[in-house]
Amino acid sequence: MAHGWVDIASRAIVQVGFPVVVAAVLLWFLLGRFTGDLHYIAVSMDGQLQEMKAHTQALKDQTQLLKEFITEQRRKGS
Repeated sequence: MAHGWVDIASRAIVQVGFPVVVAAVLLWFLLGRFTGDLHYIAVSMDGQLQEMKAHTQALKDQTQLLKEFITEQRRKGS
């Protein structure tokens, strides 16, 4: 039973043909890699989103300070 996978592989090759088995193994491998890559991209994008939210808040704060500064300058100038 140590070579159970060999028996399964040889039966699959005999039933559907070697090219189909190779294509299926490659497809399984590529889809597994693709899923892992998508997960990595999603995690990376989430980190970037959080960073962008922090930058957006900083810009809103700076805009508010500039508005207050301009209002104060106009009040002093009048």
